[in-house]
Amino acid sequence: MKEDSCPRGHSGSLGYTLVELQSAIAVIAVLIGLLIPAVQSAREAENGSQSSSNLIVLARAAQAYRIANPNSPYPGSLPQLAPYVHDPALLTGMENGYYYSISQATLVTWTARAEPVKPGITGSVTFTVDQTGNLTSTSTPGADEARQAMFNQVLSIGASKMAELLKLDETAVQQIRSFVDAPSTIPTVFSQVAISSESGQVVSFSGIQRFNQYPDLLDGFLPTLLAPMQLGTANENVAALPGVTLTQVSETPLNPNMVSYSGICKMTEIYDTKPGIAHSLCAKLLAAQEAEERGDEQAKKGALDAYAHELEAQTDKTLTQHQASVLMTLAKTLY
Repeated sequence: MKEDSCPRGHSGSLGYTLVELQSAIAVIAVLIGLLIPAVQSAREAENGSQSSSNLIVLARAAQAYRIANPNSPYPGSLPQLAPYVHDPALLTGMENGYYYSISQATLVTWTARAEPVKPGITGSVTFTVDQTGNLTSTSTPGADEARQAMFNQVLSIGASKMAELLKLDETAVQQIRSFVDAPSTIPTVFSQVAISSESGQVVSFSGIQRFNQYPDLLDGFLPTLLAPMQLGTANENVAALPGVTLTQVSETPLNPNMVSYSGICKMTEIYDTKPGIAHSLCAKLLAAQEAEERGDEQAKKGALDAYAHELEAQTDKTLTQHQASVLMTLAKTLY
């Protein structure tokens, strides 16, 4: 991405330049293809770490209760631990995106659990602790599927907005692929979205929420983009969630890149729930990619045209008109 050194022209009559339009599209591409998945991974790890620490706190409180009440069973409810736990939110049974509960309480044994309120979104690991503080963990059932469904929603929202912006200027359609693929794009977007922290510049959910550049193009969009993440669920402290550094993400390619053959195929598969149709459409994209790699522009155009024709044929059948329009607009960036 380069700075805009030219006067406002075609797009500028609407309050933005071509480079600003391309930059706004690149921000979405980098967010959905790299930064949001990275900070979501950090979110799940942080919530899991906090939950395991909270269970140790509860186990110590259960021991303190038992010492104070030697003739009674271990406490069977969280409120019974109130004299020994200083965090009131933890005693409600919901904190940092996790449910907390006591699953066993007898005269000799006690166990408590912490599991994600939204598996795959607020966390992906379920923890158990016993009265001795022995902590075990297991993958939360359904977490992987729920996470993928969440990311599919984010990708759909992002792809739709990218297509909307691309329609504002035909030149952007022609140039956006090389613009997004430029080596400077990820570092530039990172610096625009990053906030300062003790570990330096990081991109976090807080930083993404605060992003306010390109208001003529992105005003009000990022809250919509982040809505599937359900930030703040079950007393989750979004401001305390960690971020990622540029070093952590700089070697990772956009996946998916919504102005690439594989990215548009991914979006096709998300939209078209009939595997056979999606496979047929993606086969045409693959043929176009292979033709491009061997320098056969005529075969590439033929394959992309075939993709467009099949999109038209599937409109109002396996694809909504809006979905087909988004895919058609994104595919135009490949010509």
